[in-house]
Amino acid sequence: MTSIERTAYPRFKRHFTTKELTDIYTPTKSEIAFAYTTAKGESNILNLLVILKSFQRLGYFPSLTDIPLKIINHIRSHLKFEIEIVFGYEISFFRLLSALKFESTTSEQSVVEALNFLLENQSRRGEFFNNTIDLDFASPQW
Repeated sequence: MTSIERTAYPRFKRHFTTKELTDIYTPTKSEIAFAYTTAKGESNILNLLVILKSFQRLGYFPSLTDIPLKIINHIRSHLKFEIEIVFGYEISFFRLLSALKFESTTSEQSVVEALNFLLENQSRRGEFFNNTIDLDFASPQW
């Protein structure tokens, strides 16, 4: 029976030798230079190189959850990044809000005002806000 790694739809092997990791998944100097000039921050550099080496091997972009930890750790180690530098993407609610531009398409402005209020107060801490804001747009369950 043919192993899953040798089918028409390539997949990651289940087990890797040190030689395979070194030969296939070690980024070249030019790939590392590309990652440093393209991505900002160690986590994004790691992400870019793991995805690049995975694409080179498979011929398609795999789901991040399908990439074996052994490959990620090999590339992280080669870059001399600490184990705390994580692979994957995390988008915070406020980062997403700040990346989007909100405009009201109706005469009702309360949703846009509520989102802007959240952005303006994202770093405030406390039990309650002193300001009031109209939340009539939200359902009672929300």
